[in-house]
Amino acid sequence: MTTEKIYPNTVVVAREDLISSDLSDQELVMMDIDKGFYYGLEDVAKAIWDQLAKPIAVKDICTNIVAEFDTTAETAEKDTIEFLTELLKENLISICDATKAA
Repeated sequence: MTTEKIYPNTVVVAREDLISSDLSDQELVMMDIDKGFYYGLEDVAKAIWDQLAKPIAVKDICTNIVAEFDTTAETAEKDTIEFLTELLKENLISICDATKAA
């Protein structure tokens, strides 16, 4: 289990070896072959995942979520960090830069 923390300035990226497929504009399924697990993502979770193909700062993900969905910056940040923390625990993403905001 990881003890790394995710902050707004943290840069994250999805693992390259995961297999994923869009089921629709709002739904995605992915598989972790190492674990043999399937994951289904919908709506905001899918929108976040779609941004993780290349390294991106959490604050930039949040800005995009606020622009696309009916939410506040505070809620987007809280929920995005919680979701990314779960992805990190599942070893589906990695941290490129754990720099904490000053």
